[in-house]
Amino acid sequence: MRPISEHRHSMLLGLSIVLLLTTGAGTYLIASSIPDMFPSSPHLGDSLTQSITLLGIIASASFIASIVVALIAVTGIRRERLHRRQTEARLQRALKTADQAGDLIAIVNRKGKIEYINRTVEQMTGFSQEELKGTMHRPWLPWYAEDQAFDAVRQTVLTGGSYRGLVSCRRKDGTPFLIDEHVTPVIESNGGVVRFISTARDVTRLKQIEDRLDYLDRYDPVTGIPNRRSFGDLLKREIEDCERAGGLLAVMVLDIDRFKPINDIFGAEVGDEVLRQITRALRTPIGPRDCIARLGSDEFGIIHRYDMQHLTAHIIAERVQHAMEQKIFVGGHEIILTASIGLATYPDDAQDAVTLQKYADMALSRAKARGR
Repeated sequence: MRPISEHRHSMLLGLSIVLLLTTGAGTYLIASSIPDMFPSSPHLGDSLTQSITLLGIIASASFIASIVVALIAVTGIRRERLHRRQTEARLQRALKTADQAGDLIAIVNRKGKIEYINRTVEQMTGFSQEELKGTMHRPWLPWYAEDQAFDAVRQTVLTGGSYRGLVSCRRKDGTPFLIDEHVTPVIESNGGVVRFISTARDVTRLKQIEDRLDYLDRYDPVTGIPNRRSFGDLLKREIEDCERAGGLLAVMVLDIDRFKPINDIFGAEVGDEVLRQITRALRTPIGPRDCIARLGSDEFGIIHRYDMQHLTAHIIAERVQHAMEQKIFVGGHEIILTASIGLATYPDDAQDAVTLQKYADMALSRAKARGR
């Protein structure tokens, strides 16, 4: 049977020194073989054994450390790839959501080139994504709106602010529409603006509703002339103009006699047509700048600017009353109209709109009491 030293020597033959030094078993084999290699110098053998053992520990630690570093690097790469995939997935979800949004969404670079635009552009403008991506043209904007929008954006967004405004547009087929556009800058860490995110909502229908509500708030829907509220505002402006430039005003309030029976007997449609015919008749005796308003169910108001050198207020009032007193034919019915009228003048009777209209109402009440 061979001594153990021979077994150790044979086990060491052909093995890599790196492998031996970076494994516990390899270090043990080398260290335990040293005394057999130097039998005549036991102290040298002991020193070499300690050195080899220490070298093995260092080499083993270095090898393990290199493995750990490699594992960390691989893990970092995997994490980076995972983060990239997750980011791309989030981006795709965001773009899909943007395509399904009801608002137009566009990403435009600093030079004005469209980098991204969602599918809403097709529904809103009639232009396809393919027609617009990579271009610097937003064809739904008329030239004047595009210039205005560009100037406004340049003044606010390029300095890091946001812009919002209403822009009149035109679809591919020529149909006009209105958008509420909101432009926000994308700012780098150094503070520079690199691109803009523009969102736009079609507010055409909303604007139409607002305009209609505003119209109904200020105009009579039956005759299309100003209502009582507008009449008061117009009277204030006329008085202010007379104060600056000089002039005289006549405020007339007219009441159709026995209008309620017309509605009751012939119906509301006939009554509405009577009101429209009266409105047209009142245009004749007054000037084109004068205001006619419907103040109530059967009551009209007139603001007349006049000059004493030509006609007095009372002559104008008589002409207005005469225009009201006539026969009209509506729906095959002959209707005879008469009216009562009240008059007040600026500046003789009053110098403010409220008092002037109040005096005209009082004069109307006196006229009705007299049976006119």
